Amino acid sequence: SILRMLDHYQELLGSIVEDRKCLISDLSIVTKTESIVLLEKFNATKVSYPLEETFVSLFETQVRKSPESIAVVLGDVSMSYQELDERSNQVSHYLQTQGVVRDCLVGICLDRSVSMLVGILGILKSGGAYVPIKRDYPLSRISHILEEIGSPLVLTDQQSAPVIRCLGHEVLILDSSDSLFRECPVTAVVDITVPDSLAYVIYTSGSTGVPKGAMIEHAGMLNHLLLMIDELDMD
Repeated sequence: SILRMLDHYQELLGSIVEDRKCLISDLSIVTKTESIVLLEKFNATKVSYPLEETFVSLFETQVRKSPESIAVVLGDVSMSYQELDERSNQVSHYLQTQGVVRDCLVGICLDRSVSMLVGILGILKSGGAYVPIKRDYPLSRISHILEEIGSPLVLTDQQSAPVIRCLGHEVLILDSSDSLFRECPVTAVVDITVPDSLAYVIYTSGSTGVPKGAMIEHAGMLNHLLLMIDELDMD
């Protein structure tokens, strides 16, 4: 650090000698070598990501590559890519029968669980976008979000279902063995998502205190996720 400060000081003195009429605010303290590092090398961050794909298409590619590999683990519960694919396909079929189309917003009220991943994938495969809701939100907040997004139903579990039902909304319970979606086919629905399809909407408090939804498209979500895979060196 001291050596770098010395270089800056020498560069500053050289700038003064070079043009004694120069304004102080225009004097340079950064060396040419350091300038190249700061402006060119540090900013050489361009990466080629497959942003013409969607989360759904990339997931299905992974299913074909390693269907028996473990996709998710929670405690002593695990699910392979093929199992996760088939279960989420059933959810997507059911959602489409309930009127879910491209960019349709679907509420999902679940704690972190295998069912949560099944639900998110099911919504995305149906063409919809998921809207996460925590069951411990104030009822007024949950009600406002659900009314604003016009969700045809809310994906939830047996623990959270009463909260949604008390607000008068239909639910699809994902952790029940007799849930309606389990009667649907395990085959894939026709993929209708494109890069600019909505992937999810996150509600914030908003500057006025009224919840506001930030809309995220598949291309933006993939850009973030693929960057994090690189940053975290995930294989």
